[in-house]
Amino acid sequence: MDREEWGSRLGFIAAALGSSIGIGNIWRFPYVLSLNGGGAFLIPYIIAVAFFGIPLLLIELSTGRRFRESMVTAFKKINPKMKMLRWIPTITIFFILSYYIVVVGWTLTYFINASLGQFLEFQDFSSSHLPLLATIVSLTLVLLVCKNSIKDGVEKVSKIILPILFILLLLLIIKTLSFPKSLEGIKNYFTPDYSKIFDLKVWLHAFGQALFSIGVGYGIMITYGSYLNKKEDIPHLTNLIVFSDTLIALIGGLIIFSTIYSFSLPISEGPHLAFVVLVKVFEEIRFGFVLGSIFFALLFLAGITSAISMMETLVSNLVDEYNFKKEKASLLIFFLILPISVLVSLSYTNLMKINLLEIMDFYFGTLLTLLSGAIVAYIIGWYWNPKSLLTEMNIRFELGLKKIGYYIDHFVEYIIVINLVKYVIPFTLLLIFVLKVVGVI
Repeated sequence: MDREEWGSRLGFIAAALGSSIGIGNIWRFPYVLSLNGGGAFLIPYIIAVAFFGIPLLLIELSTGRRFRESMVTAFKKINPKMKMLRWIPTITIFFILSYYIVVVGWTLTYFINASLGQFLEFQDFSSSHLPLLATIVSLTLVLLVCKNSIKDGVEKVSKIILPILFILLLLLIIKTLSFPKSLEGIKNYFTPDYSKIFDLKVWLHAFGQALFSIGVGYGIMITYGSYLNKKEDIPHLTNLIVFSDTLIALIGGLIIFSTIYSFSLPISEGPHLAFVVLVKVFEEIRFGFVLGSIFFALLFLAGITSAISMMETLVSNLVDEYNFKKEKASLLIFFLILPISVLVSLSYTNLMKINLLEIMDFYFGTLLTLLSGAIVAYIIGWYWNPKSLLTEMNIRFELGLKKIGYYIDHFVEYIIVINLVKYVIPFTLLLIFVLKVVGVI
Protein backbone atom coordinates (compact mmCIF):
# COMPACT_ATOMS: atom_id res chain seq x y z
CA MET A 1 0.00 0.00 0.00
CA ASP A 2 1.32 3.46 -0.94
CA ARG A 3 2.39 5.72 1.89
CA GLU A 4 0.12 8.69 2.45
CA GLU A 5 1.71 12.11 2.03
CA TRP A 6 1.37 15.56 3.49
CA GLY A 7 -1.31 17.55 1.73
CA SER A 8 1.03 20.50 1.23
CA ARG A 9 4.47 21.83 2.07
CA LEU A 10 2.83 24.28 4.46
CA GLY A 11 1.15 21.37 6.24
CA PHE A 12 4.49 19.63 6.79
CA ILE A 13 6.20 22.82 7.96
CA ALA A 14 3.38 23.52 10.41
CA ALA A 15 3.54 19.98 11.80
CA ALA A 16 7.35 19.95 12.02
CA LEU A 17 7.46 23.34 13.74
CA GLY A 18 4.65 22.25 16.05
CA SER A 19 6.76 19.26 17.03
CA SER A 20 9.95 21.29 17.58
CA ILE A 21 8.40 24.30 19.33
CA GLY A 22 7.48 22.85 22.69
CA ILE A 23 7.06 24.06 26.25
CA GLY A 24 10.83 23.89 26.72
CA ASN A 25 11.36 26.72 24.21
CA ILE A 26 9.53 29.05 26.58
CA TRP A 27 10.64 27.96 30.03
CA ARG A 28 13.89 25.99 29.62
CA PHE A 29 16.01 27.80 27.04
CA PRO A 30 16.11 31.18 28.89
CA TYR A 31 17.15 29.48 32.12
CA VAL A 32 19.91 27.42 30.48
CA LEU A 33 21.20 30.50 28.67
CA SER A 34 21.27 32.63 31.83
CA LEU A 35 23.28 30.04 33.78
CA ASN A 36 25.77 29.42 30.99
CA GLY A 37 27.21 32.78 30.08
CA GLY A 38 24.21 34.72 28.80
CA GLY A 39 24.88 35.93 25.27
CA ALA A 40 28.14 33.98 25.23
CA PHE A 41 26.10 30.76 25.44
CA LEU A 42 24.78 31.50 21.95
CA ILE A 43 28.22 30.72 20.49
CA PRO A 44 28.36 27.04 21.57
CA TYR A 45 24.60 26.75 21.08
CA ILE A 46 24.71 27.89 17.45
CA ILE A 47 27.68 25.59 16.84
CA ALA A 48 25.68 22.72 18.36
CA VAL A 49 22.68 23.53 16.19
CA ALA A 50 24.83 23.77 13.05
CA PHE A 51 26.93 20.65 13.59
CA PHE A 52 24.50 18.45 15.53
CA GLY A 53 20.93 19.65 15.12
CA ILE A 54 20.95 20.31 11.38
CA PRO A 55 22.80 17.09 10.38
CA LEU A 56 20.54 14.95 12.59
CA LEU A 57 17.41 16.59 11.21
CA LEU A 58 18.73 16.14 7.67
CA ILE A 59 19.39 12.44 8.11
CA GLU A 60 16.12 11.78 9.94
CA LEU A 61 13.99 13.42 7.25
CA SER A 62 16.03 11.73 4.51
CA THR A 63 15.74 8.31 6.16
CA GLY A 64 11.99 8.63 6.53
CA ARG A 65 11.43 9.71 2.94
CA ARG A 66 13.79 7.10 1.49
CA PHE A 67 12.18 4.11 3.21
CA ARG A 68 8.63 5.54 3.42
CA GLU A 69 8.33 4.04 6.89
CA SER A 70 8.76 5.04 10.51
CA MET A 71 11.99 4.58 12.41
CA VAL A 72 11.64 1.00 13.71
CA THR A 73 10.95 -0.55 10.30
CA ALA A 74 13.34 1.80 8.47
CA PHE A 75 16.18 0.79 10.79
CA LYS A 76 15.28 -2.87 10.32
CA LYS A 77 15.83 -2.42 6.58
CA ILE A 78 19.10 -0.58 7.15
CA ASN A 79 20.39 -3.30 9.49
CA PRO A 80 18.12 -6.22 10.50
CA LYS A 81 20.48 -7.10 13.37
CA MET A 82 19.57 -3.94 15.30
CA LYS A 83 16.61 -5.62 16.99
CA MET A 84 16.97 -3.98 20.40
CA LEU A 85 18.74 -0.71 19.58
CA ARG A 86 16.10 0.40 17.08
CA TRP A 87 13.41 0.34 19.78
CA ILE A 88 15.27 2.48 22.35
CA PRO A 89 14.30 5.90 20.85
CA THR A 90 10.67 4.73 20.62
CA ILE A 91 10.65 3.56 24.23
CA THR A 92 12.20 6.89 25.21
CA ILE A 93 9.47 9.04 23.66
CA PHE A 94 6.81 6.68 25.05
CA PHE A 95 7.85 7.51 28.60
CA ILE A 96 8.53 11.18 27.79
CA LEU A 97 4.97 11.50 26.50
CA SER A 98 3.71 9.76 29.66
CA TYR A 99 4.87 12.63 31.88
CA TYR A 100 4.91 15.44 29.29
CA ILE A 101 1.15 15.14 28.84
CA VAL A 102 0.73 15.78 32.57
CA VAL A 103 2.44 19.17 32.21
CA VAL A 104 0.31 19.90 29.13
CA GLY A 105 -2.72 19.23 31.33
CA TRP A 106 -1.45 21.74 33.89
CA THR A 107 -1.18 24.44 31.22
CA LEU A 108 -4.73 23.69 30.07
CA THR A 109 -6.10 24.03 33.61
CA TYR A 110 -4.21 27.26 34.27
CA PHE A 111 -5.41 28.67 30.95
CA ILE A 112 -9.05 27.92 31.76
CA ASN A 113 -8.78 29.39 35.25
CA ALA A 114 -6.91 32.49 34.07
CA SER A 115 -9.62 33.02 31.44
CA LEU A 116 -12.13 32.99 34.30
CA GLY A 117 -10.10 35.60 36.19
CA GLN A 118 -8.61 33.14 38.69
CA PHE A 119 -5.09 31.97 39.42
CA LEU A 120 -4.30 28.70 41.13
CA GLU A 121 -1.81 28.11 43.94
CA PHE A 122 0.44 25.43 42.46
CA GLN A 123 0.86 23.39 45.65
CA ASP A 124 -2.89 23.24 46.22
CA PHE A 125 -3.56 22.61 42.53
CA SER A 126 -1.00 19.82 42.11
CA SER A 127 -2.34 17.94 45.13
CA SER A 128 -5.96 18.11 43.95
CA HIS A 129 -7.95 16.05 41.44
CA LEU A 130 -7.66 18.72 38.72
CA PRO A 131 -4.26 17.61 37.30
CA LEU A 132 -5.55 14.06 36.85
CA LEU A 133 -8.65 15.25 35.03
CA ALA A 134 -6.63 17.64 32.85
CA THR A 135 -4.16 14.87 31.99
CA ILE A 136 -6.95 12.58 30.79
CA VAL A 137 -8.53 15.38 28.75
CA SER A 138 -5.20 16.34 27.13
CA LEU A 139 -4.28 12.75 26.29
CA THR A 140 -7.75 12.23 24.82
CA LEU A 141 -7.31 15.29 22.60
CA VAL A 142 -4.02 13.86 21.32
CA LEU A 143 -5.73 10.52 20.66
CA LEU A 144 -8.52 12.18 18.67
CA VAL A 145 -5.94 13.82 16.40
CA CYS A 146 -3.63 10.85 15.88
CA LYS A 147 -6.28 8.24 15.12
CA ASN A 148 -6.95 10.04 11.83
CA SER A 149 -4.87 10.10 8.66
CA ILE A 150 -1.87 12.41 8.57
CA LYS A 151 -3.81 14.95 6.46
CA ASP A 152 -6.98 14.91 8.54
CA GLY A 153 -5.18 14.64 11.87
CA VAL A 154 -1.73 16.11 12.50
CA GLU A 155 -1.62 18.35 9.42
CA LYS A 156 -5.07 19.87 9.81
CA VAL A 157 -4.62 20.60 13.51
CA SER A 158 -1.08 21.97 13.08
CA LYS A 159 -2.18 24.39 10.36
CA ILE A 160 -4.77 25.78 12.78
CA ILE A 161 -2.66 25.85 15.94
CA LEU A 162 0.63 27.24 14.61
CA PRO A 163 -0.72 30.63 13.40
CA ILE A 164 -2.54 31.05 16.72
CA LEU A 165 0.67 30.21 18.57
CA PHE A 166 2.60 32.88 16.63
CA ILE A 167 -0.11 35.49 17.26
CA LEU A 168 -0.07 34.74 21.00
CA LEU A 169 3.72 34.96 21.00
CA LEU A 170 3.57 38.34 19.27
CA LEU A 171 1.02 39.67 21.77
CA LEU A 172 3.18 38.52 24.68
CA ILE A 173 6.37 40.07 23.38
CA ILE A 174 4.62 43.40 22.71
CA LYS A 175 3.16 43.48 26.22
CA THR A 176 6.28 42.34 28.11
CA LEU A 177 8.50 44.83 26.27
CA SER A 178 6.27 47.59 27.64
CA PHE A 179 7.17 46.66 31.24
CA PRO A 180 9.26 49.33 33.05
CA LYS A 181 12.53 47.39 33.32
CA SER A 182 12.17 45.24 30.21
CA LEU A 183 15.25 46.72 28.51
CA GLU A 184 17.33 45.93 31.59
CA GLY A 185 16.10 42.36 31.41
CA ILE A 186 16.98 42.09 27.73
CA LYS A 187 20.42 43.55 28.42
CA ASN A 188 21.06 40.94 31.10
CA TYR A 189 19.66 38.26 28.80
CA PHE A 190 22.21 38.94 26.07
CA THR A 191 25.16 40.25 28.14
CA PRO A 192 27.94 37.73 27.47
CA ASP A 193 30.20 36.19 30.08
CA TYR A 194 32.97 35.00 27.79
CA SER A 195 34.78 33.18 30.58
CA LYS A 196 32.01 30.57 30.42
CA ILE A 197 32.96 29.61 26.87
CA PHE A 198 35.95 27.69 28.22
CA ASP A 199 33.76 25.70 30.62
CA LEU A 200 33.11 22.16 29.33
CA LYS A 201 29.73 22.03 31.08
CA VAL A 202 28.53 25.03 29.07
CA TRP A 203 29.30 23.22 25.83
CA LEU A 204 27.63 20.05 27.06
CA HIS A 205 24.52 22.02 28.01
CA ALA A 206 24.54 23.69 24.60
CA PHE A 207 24.58 20.37 22.76
CA GLY A 208 21.94 18.90 25.04
CA GLN A 209 19.68 21.94 24.64
CA ALA A 210 20.07 21.90 20.85
CA LEU A 211 18.82 18.31 20.61
CA PHE A 212 16.08 18.95 23.15
CA SER A 213 14.84 22.05 21.33
CA ILE A 214 14.88 20.78 17.74
CA GLY A 215 13.43 17.43 18.75
CA VAL A 216 15.84 15.13 16.94
CA GLY A 217 17.09 11.76 18.13
CA TYR A 218 13.68 10.22 18.85
CA GLY A 219 12.70 9.25 15.32
CA ILE A 220 9.89 11.80 15.20
CA MET A 221 11.32 13.46 12.12
CA ILE A 222 11.86 10.06 10.49
CA THR A 223 8.12 9.51 10.82
CA TYR A 224 7.31 12.98 9.52
CA GLY A 225 9.85 12.56 6.71
CA SER A 226 8.17 9.32 5.63
CA TYR A 227 5.15 11.37 4.53
CA LEU A 228 7.24 13.79 2.41
CA ASN A 229 6.99 13.59 -1.37
CA LYS A 230 10.11 13.28 -3.50
CA LYS A 231 9.90 16.84 -4.82
CA GLU A 232 10.50 18.50 -1.46
CA ASP A 233 13.88 20.08 -0.81
CA ILE A 234 15.00 18.55 2.49
CA PRO A 235 17.99 20.88 3.15
CA HIS A 236 15.78 23.94 2.64
CA LEU A 237 13.06 22.55 4.93
CA THR A 238 15.67 21.64 7.54
CA ASN A 239 17.13 25.14 7.62
CA LEU A 240 13.66 26.67 7.88
CA ILE A 241 12.66 24.42 10.80
CA VAL A 242 15.91 24.96 12.73
CA PHE A 243 15.93 28.74 12.15
CA SER A 244 12.29 29.09 13.27
CA ASP A 245 12.79 26.91 16.33
CA THR A 246 15.87 28.88 17.43
CA LEU A 247 14.09 32.19 16.82
CA ILE A 248 11.12 31.12 18.96
CA ALA A 249 13.47 30.05 21.77
CA LEU A 250 15.17 33.45 21.69
CA ILE A 251 11.81 35.26 21.70
CA GLY A 252 10.73 33.08 24.62
CA GLY A 253 13.79 34.31 26.46
CA LEU A 254 12.92 37.94 25.73
CA ILE A 255 9.46 37.40 27.21
CA ILE A 256 10.76 35.69 30.35
CA PHE A 257 13.65 38.08 31.06
CA SER A 258 11.60 41.21 30.35
CA THR A 259 9.06 40.01 32.89
CA ILE A 260 11.23 38.75 35.73
CA TYR A 261 13.57 41.77 35.70
CA SER A 262 10.65 44.19 35.62
CA PHE A 263 9.29 42.61 38.80
CA SER A 264 12.66 41.74 40.44
CA LEU A 265 11.97 38.02 40.44
CA PRO A 266 14.56 35.21 40.46
CA ILE A 267 15.25 33.35 37.23
CA SER A 268 14.15 29.73 37.34
CA GLU A 269 13.00 27.07 34.91
CA GLY A 270 10.25 24.56 34.32
CA PRO A 271 7.05 24.31 36.36
CA HIS A 272 8.30 26.66 39.09
CA LEU A 273 8.86 29.44 36.55
CA ALA A 274 5.52 29.06 34.78
CA PHE A 275 3.19 28.08 37.59
CA VAL A 276 4.69 29.95 40.55
CA VAL A 277 6.97 32.86 39.57
CA LEU A 278 5.04 34.22 36.59
CA VAL A 279 1.67 33.66 38.26
CA LYS A 280 2.78 36.16 40.94
CA VAL A 281 3.37 38.68 38.16
CA PHE A 282 -0.03 38.08 36.60
CA GLU A 283 -1.68 38.53 40.00
CA GLU A 284 0.02 41.90 40.56
CA ILE A 285 -0.48 43.67 37.24
CA ARG A 286 -3.65 45.22 35.88
CA PHE A 287 -5.60 42.84 33.64
CA GLY A 288 -3.08 40.18 34.58
CA PHE A 289 -5.63 37.47 33.93
CA VAL A 290 -5.62 38.48 30.23
CA LEU A 291 -1.84 38.22 30.00
CA GLY A 292 -1.96 34.99 32.02
CA SER A 293 -4.57 33.55 29.67
CA ILE A 294 -2.40 34.33 26.65
CA PHE A 295 0.72 32.89 28.30
CA PHE A 296 -0.88 29.60 29.35
CA ALA A 297 -2.69 29.28 26.03
CA LEU A 298 0.74 29.62 24.38
CA LEU A 299 2.21 26.92 26.62
CA PHE A 300 -0.75 24.61 26.02
CA LEU A 301 -0.63 24.94 22.23
CA ALA A 302 3.16 24.48 22.17
CA GLY A 303 2.83 21.46 24.43
CA ILE A 304 -0.09 19.77 22.68
CA THR A 305 1.54 19.93 19.23
CA SER A 306 4.71 18.33 20.62
CA ALA A 307 2.62 15.65 22.35
CA ILE A 308 0.79 14.98 19.07
CA SER A 309 4.11 14.44 17.27
CA MET A 310 5.20 11.93 19.93
CA MET A 311 1.93 10.02 19.74
CA GLU A 312 1.99 10.04 15.92
CA THR A 313 5.50 8.55 15.99
CA LEU A 314 4.51 5.80 18.44
CA VAL A 315 1.38 4.98 16.45
CA SER A 316 3.24 4.97 13.14
CA ASN A 317 5.82 2.53 14.49
CA LEU A 318 3.08 0.08 15.49
CA VAL A 319 1.26 0.49 12.17
CA ASP A 320 4.42 -0.12 10.13
CA GLU A 321 5.91 -2.90 12.26
CA TYR A 322 2.79 -4.89 13.14
CA ASN A 323 0.29 -3.81 10.44
CA PHE A 324 -2.12 -2.38 13.00
CA LYS A 325 -4.94 -0.15 11.89
CA LYS A 326 -4.15 3.41 12.91
CA GLU A 327 -7.19 3.76 15.16
CA LYS A 328 -6.35 0.50 16.96
CA ALA A 329 -2.71 1.52 17.40
CA SER A 330 -3.76 4.93 18.76
CA LEU A 331 -6.09 3.36 21.31
CA LEU A 332 -3.41 0.89 22.38
CA ILE A 333 -0.85 3.65 22.97
CA PHE A 334 -3.50 5.70 24.79
CA PHE A 335 -4.30 2.91 27.25
CA LEU A 336 -0.63 2.04 27.76
CA ILE A 337 0.33 5.63 28.53
CA LEU A 338 -2.71 6.52 30.64
CA PRO A 339 -1.80 4.48 33.78
CA ILE A 340 1.72 5.91 33.82
CA SER A 341 0.41 9.45 33.36
CA VAL A 342 -2.06 8.88 36.19
CA LEU A 343 0.78 7.80 38.49
CA VAL A 344 2.84 10.86 37.53
CA SER A 345 -0.13 13.11 38.22
CA LEU A 346 -0.86 11.43 41.56
CA SER A 347 2.79 11.69 42.62
CA TYR A 348 2.12 15.33 43.56
CA THR A 349 -0.64 14.36 45.98
CA ASN A 350 -0.39 13.05 49.53
CA LEU A 351 -0.98 9.54 48.19
CA MET A 352 2.62 9.33 47.00
CA LYS A 353 5.83 10.68 48.50
CA ILE A 354 7.92 10.68 45.33
CA ASN A 355 8.14 13.14 42.43
CA LEU A 356 7.86 10.84 39.43
CA LEU A 357 7.95 13.68 36.92
CA GLU A 358 11.43 14.84 37.92
CA ILE A 359 12.73 11.27 38.09
CA MET A 360 11.33 10.34 34.67
CA ASP A 361 12.53 13.59 33.15
CA PHE A 362 16.08 12.84 34.29
CA TYR A 363 16.18 9.23 33.08
CA PHE A 364 14.13 9.57 29.90
CA GLY A 365 14.18 13.29 29.10
CA THR A 366 17.93 13.54 29.69
CA LEU A 367 19.84 10.25 29.80
CA LEU A 368 17.90 8.18 27.28
CA THR A 369 17.45 11.20 25.02
CA LEU A 370 21.23 11.42 24.67
CA LEU A 371 21.49 7.68 24.09
CA SER A 372 18.67 7.76 21.53
CA GLY A 373 20.37 10.51 19.54
CA ALA A 374 23.61 8.53 19.53
CA ILE A 375 21.76 5.41 18.33
CA VAL A 376 20.04 7.24 15.47
CA ALA A 377 23.35 8.72 14.26
CA TYR A 378 25.16 5.39 14.73
CA ILE A 379 22.72 3.24 12.75
CA ILE A 380 22.35 5.70 9.88
CA GLY A 381 26.00 6.77 9.84
CA TRP A 382 27.52 3.30 9.99
CA TYR A 383 25.04 1.10 8.15
CA TRP A 384 23.39 3.21 5.44
CA ASN A 385 25.27 3.92 2.22
CA PRO A 386 26.37 7.59 2.31
CA LYS A 387 25.69 8.03 -1.42
CA SER A 388 22.07 6.92 -0.97
CA LEU A 389 21.70 9.28 1.97
CA LEU A 390 23.10 12.23 0.02
CA THR A 391 20.91 11.45 -2.97
CA GLU A 392 17.85 11.54 -0.72
CA MET A 393 18.96 14.86 0.73
CA ASN A 394 18.92 16.40 -2.76
CA ILE A 395 22.22 18.12 -2.04
CA ARG A 396 23.19 18.55 -5.70
CA PHE A 397 19.66 19.59 -6.68
CA GLU A 398 19.62 22.31 -4.05
CA LEU A 399 22.99 23.69 -5.11
CA GLY A 400 22.04 23.60 -8.78
CA LEU A 401 25.60 22.70 -9.78
CA LYS A 402 26.20 19.94 -12.31
CA LYS A 403 29.83 20.11 -13.36
CA ILE A 404 31.26 20.34 -9.87
CA GLY A 405 28.40 18.41 -8.28
CA TYR A 406 30.57 15.29 -8.02
CA TYR A 407 33.15 17.06 -5.86
CA ILE A 408 30.54 18.85 -3.76
CA ASP A 409 28.73 15.56 -3.12
CA HIS A 410 31.93 13.98 -1.89
CA PHE A 411 32.83 17.00 0.22
CA VAL A 412 29.40 16.96 1.90
CA GLU A 413 29.65 13.18 2.27
CA TYR A 414 32.98 13.53 4.03
CA ILE A 415 31.93 16.40 6.32
CA ILE A 416 28.34 15.51 7.20
CA VAL A 417 28.13 11.74 6.92
CA ILE A 418 31.58 10.39 7.67
CA ASN A 419 32.87 12.93 10.20
CA LEU A 420 29.72 14.21 11.90
CA VAL A 421 27.05 11.52 11.69
CA LYS A 422 29.39 8.55 11.80
CA TYR A 423 31.91 9.70 14.40
CA VAL A 424 31.45 13.08 16.06
CA ILE A 425 27.73 13.01 16.94
CA PRO A 426 27.46 9.48 18.40
CA PHE A 427 30.76 9.77 20.28
CA THR A 428 29.90 13.19 21.75
CA LEU A 429 26.39 12.16 22.80
CA LEU A 430 27.70 8.97 24.38
CA LEU A 431 30.34 11.01 26.22
CA ILE A 432 27.69 13.36 27.61
CA PHE A 433 25.55 10.34 28.51
CA VAL A 434 28.41 8.75 30.48
CA LEU A 435 29.29 12.03 32.22
CA LYS A 436 25.64 12.42 33.22
CA VAL A 437 25.48 8.86 34.56
CA VAL A 438 28.61 9.23 36.69
CA GLY A 439 27.46 12.64 37.91
CA VAL A 440 30.22 14.80 36.45
CA ILE A 441 27.65 17.16 34.90
